Amino acid sequence: MSRLDNSIQDHTSEIDSILEGRAGVATEHASATRTYSSYQSRLEEVHELIARFSLLRAKYDSDLERLEMVREAGSLLGFFRPGVCVFCGAQVEHQAADMHSAEEITAFGNSVLAEIQKTNTLREDLLITLSDLRAQEERLQSGILRSTNAIQDLRQRINAFDEDLQPQRVAIQELMSVRSDIEGKLATHAQIEKLEALQAAVQPEGPENPPTSSSVNDKVLVELAGAIKEVLHQWSVPIADSVTYDKFK
Repeated sequence: MSRLDNSIQDHTSEIDSILEGRAGVATEHASATRTYSSYQSRLEEVHELIARFSLLRAKYDSDLERLEMVREAGSLLGFFRPGVCVFCGAQVEHQAADMHSAEEITAFGNSVLAEIQKTNTLREDLLITLSDLRAQEERLQSGILRSTNAIQDLRQRINAFDEDLQPQRVAIQELMSVRSDIEGKLATHAQIEKLEALQAAVQPEGPENPPTSSSVNDKVLVELAGAIKEVLHQWSVPIADSVTYDKFK
């Protein structure tokens, strides 16, 4: 029993050591998983922003194309130059103030140019933002790759701990089974000792030359056998029902 207890203690210490190492790796695995999830969540946000800003850039490009068409058409048709009115043919000195003045024509051209510059400025700012988002996307993808590799490595380490743990568990289960068997045998041995002690206690002391068996009262022997049987029943001894007392032995 002592050797078994020592072996069980050794295996228990080994199991505790393995579980401690596994717990540390499991903590790292949980942290890497959280990092991966945060990268993945941020990457989804970045993808959504890139998609929205790409649509806005397309709108800016379309606006610039329309403004350029207006500017080119106005230049070709003379909308943006002072002089003879392209609508009514009047000379500058004959143009009415409430109709198509040279200043209004020039202002219209300037407003188109100003809108083009404004749209170009917005588009440049948007391109800078998109460039930043693309850089974030690359960093996040690299982070996801690193996290994925780290998670796989940690999972392999956890599996290695589990493989080391399995034989230790099997061994300690076998030792516990043997220990239980020995405990049962020791309990039976203790019961036998108690029974022998009880038998010695209830047996009367006689002279060195005991009387013949015919002098022993049969009723007393039957009562003794019944008492022993009852004690054996209480101790769950399987042979209790077959107890008899032979006064000739």
